[in-house]
Amino acid sequence: MKTQQTTPALIIAGQGNGAKVAALALAAAGFRVQIEPPRPLADMPDWQNVLALSPAARLMLETLGVWAHLDLPSTAVTNLIVHGQKPQRQSALLPHSLGFAHNPSGDAAAVDVMAHIVSLASLSRAIDASFAASQHITLLPDVITSHDPGNKTIELENGDQRSCGLLVDATRAARPWRDAAAAHQADYQALAITAEIASQQPHGHMAQQIFTAEGPLALLPLADAHRLALIWSLPKPRGQALAKADTAIFNHELSRATADFFGPLEIVGKPAKQPLLLHLAHDFVGPGHVLIGDAAHIIHPLAGQGFNLTLRDIAELADCLHHGRSLGLASDDFTILQSYQTRRRSDAGLTVAATDGLNRIFSTGHSLLSGLASLGLGVSDGLVRRFPQLRSAFAGQADYGTSPPPRLMRGENFTD
Repeated sequence: MKTQQTTPALIIAGQGNGAKVAALALAAAGFRVQIEPPRPLADMPDWQNVLALSPAARLMLETLGVWAHLDLPSTAVTNLIVHGQKPQRQSALLPHSLGFAHNPSGDAAAVDVMAHIVSLASLSRAIDASFAASQHITLLPDVITSHDPGNKTIELENGDQRSCGLLVDATRAARPWRDAAAAHQADYQALAITAEIASQQPHGHMAQQIFTAEGPLALLPLADAHRLALIWSLPKPRGQALAKADTAIFNHELSRATADFFGPLEIVGKPAKQPLLLHLAHDFVGPGHVLIGDAAHIIHPLAGQGFNLTLRDIAELADCLHHGRSLGLASDDFTILQSYQTRRRSDAGLTVAATDGLNRIFSTGHSLLSGLASLGLGVSDGLVRRFPQLRSAFAGQADYGTSPPPRLMRGENFTD
């Protein structure tokens, strides 16, 4: 412990949820952590925005003490129904189950949980509560303006300098130590409309993913059996218009997009909107710094993997740094950072390719391609039902990525 006190602190650049969870995880791993002053929590309706957290992500948040602070209930998703379009009939949906709820034994306890739907507002409050209670995290007095990896220092906007064992970058905006051009980037020219939806039919803990010609539309189950969370991707002009439309028009357009497959759907409250971007850094590490979360990757929301990827980054980084310290290596040692990059770049790259590819194939507007894609869903549906190991492989990838789950995602503390 004496050695730890003389070691330069890990510095986190970021003010959002990802940065705060990173601070909690690295502090739990026994590191001294300093972080930019967090921004105030955004004021948003409780169910206007949600996250779909994998079982491993939930385990991690439970281990860090965040889950216990949730002030709204989560909802388990036990199956995913993917809707393609019937060839030559753009208004008709063709549903395919991925077979997660298929349970020949009839044992309710054996049903797989694909994800846990949580309110973003509630999760943000829970992260804030855990962050505020931590005794091992120090707030910097100002934001970071520069990083000198040679001298292992950072400079703050107020002119102060601090020693820095490793700079952990969790920010979406460009920072001076990061080469903004060294990334694969795209603007989808689209918006995601999010809202709470009331349904006359009970959701049965099933998530619905609908691929329309304009973009994917997801309906996710909430704690109330007749309430759903909507995530609807639309071209910018149409999305902006719909976000401002009155309730009757919004409900009518939602009914058209879902082909009345789920019966009447009605928006609750006001919708929110956010631009859809793609960003994948070429390198997740650099001299004296490492990228996590939005600094490393921003993906299309159709698979609900954005924050799960961030949590996997954080858990892997904590493991790598903890292991490196046990070998007597500095936090910015290249071999340690390269180990992190190898695991996380492959997982993020695969997820980006999958989500971007699915969005482009199904949203092409070409009836033949859409029909072939829907046919492919049908084949996948049959294969998953016939070969349960495929279902397990799919669930594992969605849960903890391409590598074995790190310690926090196994529900283990660093003192275990």
